Amino acid sequence: MITDEQYKIASGKIDNAHSGDISSVTENGIELPCELLYSMRMVQVLELFNPGSTYVLKLAVQCQHLQRWGIPRADFPFDRRGYHEWRRVVMDYQLNITSLILTETGINEADILLVSDTLKNQGNKSHIEAQIIMDIACLVFLKWYMEPFASKHQNEKVMDIMKKTIRKMSQEAVTIIPKLDLPESAQLILNMAIH
Repeated sequence: MITDEQYKIASGKIDNAHSGDISSVTENGIELPCELLYSMRMVQVLELFNPGSTYVLKLAVQCQHLQRWGIPRADFPFDRRGYHEWRRVVMDYQLNITSLILTETGINEADILLVSDTLKNQGNKSHIEAQIIMDIACLVFLKWYMEPFASKHQNEKVMDIMKKTIRKMSQEAVTIIPKLDLPESAQLILNMAIH
């Protein structure tokens, strides 16, 4: 079982790892590494969606994009097969870093395996905690990343991505959307995708 102290130390180490991202964004006048901000948003939405989550789930949520910049997408072909190969390699890379950080923190092997299993099974709706991570990632996308994405792509592609996003989510997550206070343009896109 992960103790309060282990969680606190591991969480700090994960934040430090995210802070290595050279891409940055300004949030409320403060410049932050992109992946650190993403992780903070994931934790924020987890608290809204599933308050009282286990430390295993909290750590898995924080590690969802852990140092993914270490495996550049540009190193793989820009087709469907290349994308899936990149995702597989990135996941292995992230799981390795996650395991190293959690081991350094003194978290036991059984809990490390639970964190890794949760991360590996994202998209598997029969794995409850893995589905929560997928739900959180989709909610974070809707809240902060859908609007910038939509501004760079044709309406057809935006609608396709939105429909796929909604299909990935559990019904419980869909009911949380109104609590996100989406930007008006993002809400409009979402409404069109749902209907």
